[in-house]
Amino acid sequence: MRPGSEILVGLRGYRGFPGGFKAYRKAFPTVELSWWHRVGDVGTISRLRALAPEGFRFSAVGHKHLTFRPTGEERRVLRRLLRRFRLFGPKAGALRLLLPEDLSPEALEAWWAGVERAYRGRPLAEWEKGLAWALERWDIPFEAFLHMREGFLTDLGPVRLGTEAELLRYCYQVAGTVGRMMAPIAGGGKEAEARAVKLGQAMQLTNILRDVGEDLERDRVYLPLDLLRAHGVEVEDLRAGRVTPGYRALMAHLEGKARALYREGLAGLGHLKVGRAAIALAALQYRGILDKLRLSGYDNLGRRAHLKAWERALLLPKAFLAARFPPRPEGSP
Repeated sequence: MRPGSEILVGLRGYRGFPGGFKAYRKAFPTVELSWWHRVGDVGTISRLRALAPEGFRFSAVGHKHLTFRPTGEERRVLRRLLRRFRLFGPKAGALRLLLPEDLSPEALEAWWAGVERAYRGRPLAEWEKGLAWALERWDIPFEAFLHMREGFLTDLGPVRLGTEAELLRYCYQVAGTVGRMMAPIAGGGKEAEARAVKLGQAMQLTNILRDVGEDLERDRVYLPLDLLRAHGVEVEDLRAGRVTPGYRALMAHLEGKARALYREGLAGLGHLKVGRAAIALAALQYRGILDKLRLSGYDNLGRRAHLKAWERALLLPKAFLAARFPPRPEGSP
């Protein structure tokens, strides 16, 4: 890691943490607040800022009007969000706005133009300047962004993936590429990059298994058509919410694929110089969604499997243990 840069490890949200924020602030140097449905109120922000020690950082994830389904309120919400976030003063960390779920071709091309400007050293928007800053310090492969764009292009229209190989390719494009971008920052080489790709694929495959019902509403079927046919499952069965024995068998098969990818990916922690605990925690939390999914009988067509805050907190010791003693690759002595 370059001099002057710093990685802080924390949780998304402090609610549910034993002892509340007063206990949380002693365990972690940062927290990400979810301002998804409404922007944080002034009183809560003032209280948190007063309780946080020097050096603590508050980050936030942006409002649904900015990141999900724009309704014409974007500018008003964005101004209010920025005003409130600035109230954290020197304790403000990062403000995260997600790509819209229904990304338009125009918005995607605007994003891509920004990526190209950053790589040419001519950034315009603030996020482009942030990317250009990172590119000056780490060798982040341009190819990873190119492949990510290909994945986003898939999401622009109705989605139908023909084979399992296409599914894994898509998981690489939209998430494995993130691993390629992060590996240089975390101080890893080619082996770390390859393992990071596996971890990204595992997490994206988990997303897909969790969100089958929600994706159907957007006419996106990421479950491979050849596997659906092999298990006697029709797309109309999914739309009708029928969790059949064949569907459960299909889910179990893909769950096994995801778990194998987690094993391969987590074995790369030992190749990283920084960020091991944070990456391990994220992976373990996502893998925990697979446990929830299995316990529900793979009933993901009408509900969404998730971990509660206390369940995520219980994974912290495992994450730090995995960071201290990384799992060995399969077949190693």
